[in-house]
Amino acid sequence: MFASVVSAIAAENVVANDHIWVDRIPVRPGGNLIYNEGRLELHPKVILGLGYDSNVEAAPSNPDDDLYARGVAGILLYWLPAVADRFTADAYADAKRYLDRDDRDFTGGRLRLGWTRESALGPLAAVVADGLLFDDPLIETGRQVQRARYEGSAGYWLRGTSNAVRLAIGVIGEDYLEDAGVFDERERDYLRPQMTGEWWFGCADGPTRLGLRGVVDRIDYRQGGSDYQDSTGVALHGLISHRFSPLVQLTGHLGVEMRRFADDFAEDPAFDDEQIIRPVGELLLRWDPEEYSRLDLGIASHVVPTIEANAAYLLQAWIHGRWRLQRSFGVVGELDVYQLERSGTATGASPQDLTMRVRGGVEVWARAGLVIRALAGGDIGEPEIGDGYDRMLVTLDTAVVW
Repeated sequence: MFASVVSAIAAENVVANDHIWVDRIPVRPGGNLIYNEGRLELHPKVILGLGYDSNVEAAPSNPDDDLYARGVAGILLYWLPAVADRFTADAYADAKRYLDRDDRDFTGGRLRLGWTRESALGPLAAVVADGLLFDDPLIETGRQVQRARYEGSAGYWLRGTSNAVRLAIGVIGEDYLEDAGVFDERERDYLRPQMTGEWWFGCADGPTRLGLRGVVDRIDYRQGGSDYQDSTGVALHGLISHRFSPLVQLTGHLGVEMRRFADDFAEDPAFDDEQIIRPVGELLLRWDPEEYSRLDLGIASHVVPTIEANAAYLLQAWIHGRWRLQRSFGVVGELDVYQLERSGTATGASPQDLTMRVRGGVEVWARAGLVIRALAGGDIGEPEIGDGYDRMLVTLDTAVVW
């Protein structure tokens, strides 16, 4: 449920005759709605689920538990308007209704549109527009907060046989839809325009590719006069992509990020975080031994906006596994650990918090287009704001994709 920085708004690519990921469930479509000689392909999708949350408000004591029902309905579209052009669309609504806590009922969803122009060496141009309405818990407090996140980008590649240059512009925005207890509804809304340049060296079909990436961005908070300071950032990353074998791949980046803010947080010199420099990076090792089986090992360090400081240093490690035991049955397990260290603190305040998230369960691939997943797990948090909490979660979901 925590919004991973690594994958907070990752695209669900639509690929004909392949799995479609629906809420982290891989489903092989039960059929295809194909038109215009295969150029247009549609995949309706539905999830029906039940869940139990032992601590809806992430309270440190006297937690309020509840049952809820969840429904997801949407459609994936895959269209080839021309030989080199590829258009994808992902649209769905996601509704959650609690048995007792009507105030936490929420209807969210997503609309993602993408266009890519391909060549024999890879993409030449791409445009993406993505909007997400969700209520994942904040890492800083553990509380579910309703908010919207949207992203747009346009990129262009210059490609040779062993070199590729990518230039891109984009914008990310976040809009909170309710007060979060420690800040009001509008206080942390922001826009983040950015420019990116990448250079890759290595044949596209070779085992190893190396590169460099430079990023310049700007964070502008919409509400003036608050404690949150606008900032400008510059980052430089070294890039790597290496295939140890057809089934094992390492991808990631390592570098440094510098941010300069308009002032110390809340204009308080005690924070001493008007300017920060921090090592950043992300490494992901992925093993895909067979259909429905996958193991991901990852570690990441990022500079992110936070609540009680100008920024936070988010260290994240994760192990995500899915293993097929029989033809139509497998087990799933996830472990995520987050450590958040604020860029500065007021006198006597604690600069860190730690959150651990564990999930485990089973998946049954009843037939093509139908997967049943049962998960149980918990969250344990020592947040920077407030006292520690724990939460137990149980879900049962049925996913259908045609």
